[in-house]
Amino acid sequence: MTDNTELPTAREAAEALASVERMRSAGLKRGRFPRGFAVAAALWTGALTTTVGLASPTSIPLLVLGLLGYWLWCRKTGVWIWFIRLWLSQRKQVSQGSRELRAAILVSILVGGVMMAGYVGGQSFGLAWAPFVAGAIVAVVTFVLAEIASPPVHQGLSEGQRS
Repeated sequence: MTDNTELPTAREAAEALASVERMRSAGLKRGRFPRGFAVAAALWTGALTTTVGLASPTSIPLLVLGLLGYWLWCRKTGVWIWFIRLWLSQRKQVSQGSRELRAAILVSILVGGVMMAGYVGGQSFGLAWAPFVAGAIVAVVTFVLAEIASPPVHQGLSEGQRS
C-alpha cells in the first residue's frame, strides 16, 4: 500500500487490526496495577494506620516514604490515579466521574474512621491491640480496592491473543 488510492489487501488489513489490538493490549497492561503494588500499598496503609494508632513519631516519615514511593512508581509507569483524570477531563459527563469521586470520598471517610477508632481504642481505653486491628482492617480494604480497581489483563483482547 504505497499511496492513498489503493485499497489494502485482506492480509494488510488483518495485520493492521492485529497491530491495533496489540497496542490496545499493551495500554491495558500498562494501566493495570501489578499485584506487588496492591501488596505494597496494603502494607503501607496498614503500617501507617498502626503507627498513627500507637501515636508513634514514625508515622510522619512513613507517610512521606509511602507517598514518595507512589510518586516514583507513577513517574516510572506513567500511570496516575485514573478516576481523578477521568473526572477532570470529562466534567460534562457527571455520572461516571461523580460516582467514582463519591466512592473515593466514602472510602477515605471509612478508612479515617477506622484509623481514629484504632487511635482512640489504644490511647483512651488502653486496648493495646486496637491499633493493630485497625491497621489490619485498613490493609485488607486497601488490597481489595486495589485489586478491584485494576481491570483484568485480558480485557479487550481477542481470543487469539489471550494466553
